[in-house]
Amino acid sequence: ALVDGELDGAIKKGDSVLVDFDGTKLVVRKSDEGKTTKLGGWALGAAALSLAGLQLNPVLAYSLLGGALAAMLAFNIFRRAAARRAGRLPAKKSRVYDWAILTGMLGAVAAPWLWGAIPVEAVLPTMVAASVALVVTMTAVGAVRRAARLVSWLARVVSRRGPPEPKPARRLSRLAKAFVIGGAVIAGATFGTIPYVASQPMQEAAYQVAQPEISMRLAGPAIQEEIAALMGANPVGRAILKDLEDAGGRTHIPPVFVAVEEAGVGAHYLALFDHIVIPLQNIKDHGWTLEDFLKSPDKQREIAREMAPTLAHELKHAAQARRSVFFPGKFKQAIETEHEAYIAGHMFIHARLMADPAAPLSGDDLYDYEEFLDGFDAYLKDVAENEIYSDNIALDAPYYEALFARHRADWPKHAAEGYRLLAKRNPAQADHYLQKAAALEQARTE
Repeated sequence: ALVDGELDGAIKKGDSVLVDFDGTKLVVRKSDEGKTTKLGGWALGAAALSLAGLQLNPVLAYSLLGGALAAMLAFNIFRRAAARRAGRLPAKKSRVYDWAILTGMLGAVAAPWLWGAIPVEAVLPTMVAASVALVVTMTAVGAVRRAARLVSWLARVVSRRGPPEPKPARRLSRLAKAFVIGGAVIAGATFGTIPYVASQPMQEAAYQVAQPEISMRLAGPAIQEEIAALMGANPVGRAILKDLEDAGGRTHIPPVFVAVEEAGVGAHYLALFDHIVIPLQNIKDHGWTLEDFLKSPDKQREIAREMAPTLAHELKHAAQARRSVFFPGKFKQAIETEHEAYIAGHMFIHARLMADPAAPLSGDDLYDYEEFLDGFDAYLKDVAENEIYSDNIALDAPYYEALFARHRADWPKHAAEGYRLLAKRNPAQADHYLQKAAALEQARTE
């Protein structure tokens, strides 16, 4: 009767309960199974919604929401699993091991960002992937354990044996507890590290399932090697690579993917997954298939050389993404970040022409270079009015105002130098460019 009353009260409160028979009496105790299941389901759904929202508008609120929900999911999964696996420790102490596993995972997920290897935006999908891996693993472990218990129960029924003798809680020494805590931290860190180490193939596989129509494929290492060489041979490129170094001085060039892009998009960088995407059309323009391109390091290097100024632009975005979370416009689609990236691409071309006026450059790159020379503010205005950037907002940030003011003040001198380089490159129009240069130089002296 006492058990019936206690059980009835727990059920009325909405608690999940377990009824144990310890050999002498029935004991009603509260169970977290129902709450864990519900919280896990809500966390997975909310994390998926956060990722979907980030595709449209990558703001800090979505990142915090997704990260918090993913952490909640992992904690609740471990709360139950670790308590059963930590040597039958007393319930009050089991939370130490829960937190050890969770701390290990969170530490492994956040470490690349804290070290400067990835942008903070990339922490969210890594956290979600780690949480999903944990859910799958713990679900599999739980299924195996339940199957073993079922087999054991059936064996007892067939053999007509009673329930097993209850085992007393095992007391662990301090050293044993330290090993268990250390093992929990390592286990959590392993789950947190896997999504970072396997990020590129996981992204490719995910896109092939979620968006097969865009044919997203990971380019080989040759294109990254060529990008590093191209940037390293250019003073502007070297400055960008410097901004992509982690705390240990290692440069992290984002992986390059190939995909179907919208018309007018030359390439784009996505901080959420820390990768650069180049248009599949660039490959097809050479008469190559995607498979031909992926199998040929020489073709990958050729594309990198052709797209060097565009890649400098995208690498500037990657460098921007690695800035402090308190940097102006860090979690906003600001037009100033595009202006800064366009300036970087322009200066990359200028440095290349300074080294060799006959350097290989596409007609589009040269056209944009000259357009920028013709008017600093006019070019930035054209970028801001481009339909591609219709969702970008304008910031009121002293950093960008000072940056543009420095370039604006130096632009007449810079443009005159640029026109003289174009005169050397194109002798047939040398007089035209030299006249432009002379006019700018005369205006500076007046």
